[in-house]
Amino acid sequence: MNAQTTSGSFVGRVQDSAGSVIPDAMVVLRSEATGITLAGHTNDTGDYVFNSVQPGVYSLTVMAKTFQPKAINHLNLDIQQTLREDFSLNAGETTEVVQVTAETPLIETDTTYVGSVVDGKQINQTPLNGRENAYSLLGLAPGVQRPNSNALISGSSFKGGANQTIDGISNDDIAGARMSDQVPSLDDIAQFNTIGIDSPAQYGNGAAQVIIVTKSGGNAFHGSAFYFNRNRFFQARNYFTAPGSRIPAFNRHEYGGTIGGPILHDRLFFFSSFEGIHSLTTVVRGYAMPPLAWYCQALPTVPAGCTGATGFADFSANGTATGTSSTGIIYDPATGQPFPNNQIPLSRISTVAKRFLPFFSTPNVPTPAGIGNNFSYASPTLEIDPRFSIRLDYQATKKDHLMFRFYNNRRQPAPYDVGGTDKFGNYAVLGNIINQFAGNYTRAISNSLVNEFVLGLNKRADPRIDQNYTLDPTTLVSGLPATDPGYGLLPTVNISNLQKIFSTGSSFSHQHTTQVNDNLSYVHGNHALQFGGQFLAEAESGTTYNTGSFTFSGQYTGRYHSGSGQNSNPVNAFADFLLGDINSDNTSSNDFTYYALFKSYALYARDTWNITPKLTLELGVRYDKLFPFQERRGGIATFNPDFGKLVLVHGTPNPSIVARYPGILVDGAVNDYTMANWLHLQNTNFQPRLGFAYRPISGREVVIHAGFGVYYDNLPLSDLVNNMGNQVPFVLTTNYAPASATSDAPFLTFDSPFPAASSRVTANPTGYGVSRTIKTPFNTEWNLSIEGEGWKKVALRATYVGNDARHLHTPFPINQTTPQPLGGPGEPANGQAAVPFQPFSAITYYLYGESSNFNQLQLAARRRFADLTFDAEYQWSKALGIDGANEETVTDRRNIRYDYGNLDYYARNAFTFNYSYDLPVGRGKWLASDSPKWLDAAIGGWQLTGVWKATSGSPFSVTYTAPANSPGQPSGRADYTGGVLYPGHKTPKQWFNPGAFAAVPSFTYRYGNSQRNMVFGPSFSEWDAGVFKNFALPHAMTFQFRAEAFDVLNRANFGGPAANISNTATIGQITSTSADNRELQFGGRINF
Repeated sequence: MNAQTTSGSFVGRVQDSAGSVIPDAMVVLRSEATGITLAGHTNDTGDYVFNSVQPGVYSLTVMAKTFQPKAINHLNLDIQQTLREDFSLNAGETTEVVQVTAETPLIETDTTYVGSVVDGKQINQTPLNGRENAYSLLGLAPGVQRPNSNALISGSSFKGGANQTIDGISNDDIAGARMSDQVPSLDDIAQFNTIGIDSPAQYGNGAAQVIIVTKSGGNAFHGSAFYFNRNRFFQARNYFTAPGSRIPAFNRHEYGGTIGGPILHDRLFFFSSFEGIHSLTTVVRGYAMPPLAWYCQALPTVPAGCTGATGFADFSANGTATGTSSTGIIYDPATGQPFPNNQIPLSRISTVAKRFLPFFSTPNVPTPAGIGNNFSYASPTLEIDPRFSIRLDYQATKKDHLMFRFYNNRRQPAPYDVGGTDKFGNYAVLGNIINQFAGNYTRAISNSLVNEFVLGLNKRADPRIDQNYTLDPTTLVSGLPATDPGYGLLPTVNISNLQKIFSTGSSFSHQHTTQVNDNLSYVHGNHALQFGGQFLAEAESGTTYNTGSFTFSGQYTGRYHSGSGQNSNPVNAFADFLLGDINSDNTSSNDFTYYALFKSYALYARDTWNITPKLTLELGVRYDKLFPFQERRGGIATFNPDFGKLVLVHGTPNPSIVARYPGILVDGAVNDYTMANWLHLQNTNFQPRLGFAYRPISGREVVIHAGFGVYYDNLPLSDLVNNMGNQVPFVLTTNYAPASATSDAPFLTFDSPFPAASSRVTANPTGYGVSRTIKTPFNTEWNLSIEGEGWKKVALRATYVGNDARHLHTPFPINQTTPQPLGGPGEPANGQAAVPFQPFSAITYYLYGESSNFNQLQLAARRRFADLTFDAEYQWSKALGIDGANEETVTDRRNIRYDYGNLDYYARNAFTFNYSYDLPVGRGKWLASDSPKWLDAAIGGWQLTGVWKATSGSPFSVTYTAPANSPGQPSGRADYTGGVLYPGHKTPKQWFNPGAFAAVPSFTYRYGNSQRNMVFGPSFSEWDAGVFKNFALPHAMTFQFRAEAFDVLNRANFGGPAANISNTATIGQITSTSADNRELQFGGRINF
């Protein structure tokens, strides 16, 4: 849905010294890198325009009869910039050209949007914490929070609200509705532009735009080589790491270089870059493992250090009893009596449970009673990330320019940490293999008419291979689906208050995206007109391997419903696991394979109208058309609430699945469901884009901007692709649970985990559906800005931003149980018996009805000078709505507005300050300007750079867990009792006041009354700084030594506190940090 161009424009007015306009003056634009020129003339009002000019450094020369020629050099044109350069000519017939060196303008005088450009020089001068992607540059732009591939930019939507292009080609994950997480090397980027609000009509795929232009070669050879390293010897210890403990392994190497220059002088140029990252990082985590005594006697080989009684699973150190209540007393479900000495004979331990025991790690951290986070593990990630690109630019004639670029990235971390242990949970391989091709043909049809044709192809493969890829899950539990060789994985084993056994999953996917753009620019009088369009097609295919999960709560050996026990504890839960007595489980019958096609096109028209020298109007409109995705391999079925059944749209059902649940599937062909019309997408996606730039004072001193626009987002179609085919009747995901919600007799066991439905066990499939009529998510945006150049070359800006988002993508729990008593006389036997659509368990139904609103004040200051530059950006934001960053399922299907509150992740206050200062010491400087070369080599060439980022805390909700003896009572947000939210002094041991909240009273069957995200977490502050020393080398070469520190002050930025008031031992406590502690990086760079 893009039709982007990365080019900019030169505009201006030519006058004589008395202020009269000069028509028909010749204006020549010349690229200082390539020598390529363009020529034009001023119109009757003395105005000139050069449209579709690629970013770079240029000179402008003006010549007119009876006037002295004048040239302005070193004009830097940024991405999408309209650069105004007015001329005042003196009378005279001399042929000598008056030469003037341009000063970089600090403010945009003719644009209506709010944005920021970071050029290659600033990229190299900024200490960026990680070079594997360019998103760290996003944090320098106005209105940005959470700078990543799902960035939050001035209120843009969480999914599909931001779009990225590289040299005019989309670099988005279209189906995933997010920007790609892989971009070329930072040394390959000429400019990085972020348009946060009110982007022009040629831009789509969301309101916010990230526009990248790569470097091109010129008539002189230029290049660079660099190497950076950081390691654990220069890394600070984490705040929560015990003093004196060893810092985890860490060693990061970044290396590469660039070279560019002419192949044919003035005609053919090249630029190429390579960057490699080789990094080993480890994360130390604590895990709650079962004490060895509980199971060591049941292992195939009894390990040394096994303290359990021979022949038993020994819980004797953990059980206590007081009166009629107990904590950790192990009851025999077969007799209802405690096991003698709290020890389970090995003969009673499930054979299946024994197969899982080797996956538990032996505790290595002493804890009270051996329970808690008793195992510490440094989980490694080895990242190997090579990136290569090459760009060719060919000036075939003065009117014809061609560009071709190829980019390759083979990022394959192996292993990759995602929170697992040494035995499960991490990836063996997590990769991205990317090949990107981009072509551009620009034709200057005349001085006033330019056409730009763009063609792009993106190919991406994403292998995800689990740590236990050689494992066949069918050898663990009978009835689990088999996987293909090399894609094995573990089922999930959830044991209350202990570390679960799990696999992150195995899959393989491909994306192929083809894009065609055409943009026509025409200058007519005071109107700079642009028209264009785009066609985009994406094919996505893949296979996801399914398995199952098992949950053990301690219900049976704890006899929770017989009055003997209390809420879940690890002792009883692990005892249930050893006996093989399952609380609930699920499994999928088949692996999921798909091949889906997506298509869209867009058209736009834009008029930049310079009404007067002081007023520019922006008038634009675009239209986006989306088509329903087409499935070519696999199937599509969707739940229809009017039928209460699944509708078969495409594909061949699995006969055994259909036979198991007769009557839940209807034929789409007889209900007017086809691949062409199964979704009715909106056809009225017209988007006006309006704005103005007003210059009340002659020159660049003050500019008032305003803009208004409508922006349609990408639809997160991957949710539909991955779910509509990964369900009945193609894949059967079945949830099993006891038919009675109050029984302490086990009905599900490891010996029979997936029985047929009966009076004792429910076996119900999950389902997915989508509203057949989809309204495209969109944002309505507006802004008002005032900016001007002030004292000492400092530009100031104040901006108000408003954003109203509608029709947001919403997972809706359409089959949710209404909170009510269960298991008693005249009551539903369990939660499944109370759902409205039988025989389904959970049904996720995608609607497009959520909304959000956003208001933001931005204040900025910018200085550009020879030795000192800085940018300061402050933002105050208020973001309210229902939509969440991960599009959480609605809490209460009866009351969507129950989830209205502060939006996730948005901080109320945010500030960024980046700077670069060349110390005024050494030859030609203010101090020691006449120093000899040997002294200048030591005291000259020093540079200080840095970035300071600070935000207030992000919001979160306080929750509670409903007690096991109150079936039907929903868990969720707690009750707010009206007390103060925070203690007098907030610390990691007590961040908020738990006394302000209470559990919803048992047997009231309602949700808590506290608002969503009403409490705010810790603030964030980080100062990254660099000290550089520049050395001049022979043959115009330079060498730069770099010492950089990330989080210079080693400030502990805390993560969020534990917010479940049912966990009284940890409520309000913070046990993690949200960012790495101080790291030092040393490196060098050669430029030539």
